[in-house]
Amino acid sequence: MVMLSDADTGKPVESGMVAVKIGSPDGTEAAPKRLVGMQGHLGVTLALDSPGIWHFLIAAKLAVGKVHKYHGHHVIE
Repeated sequence: MVMLSDADTGKPVESGMVAVKIGSPDGTEAAPKRLVGMQGHLGVTLALDSPGIWHFLIAAKLAVGKVHKYHGHHVIE
């Protein structure tokens, strides 16, 4: 789940396109998955089925046309 907000107003950004590429602990990277709107946030169903560090490369193309990129990770023990 991802929530994007306007830096000036703090209101959720609900227009545009957001996708995530997921890097698994074994180093493989899945094809991008598009996130869908869900009451003020965006999400996609996925399974983190192996222990290790999972990487999330998120790209958001918002209404103004600029692409914003983010990287995050999550550790499964």
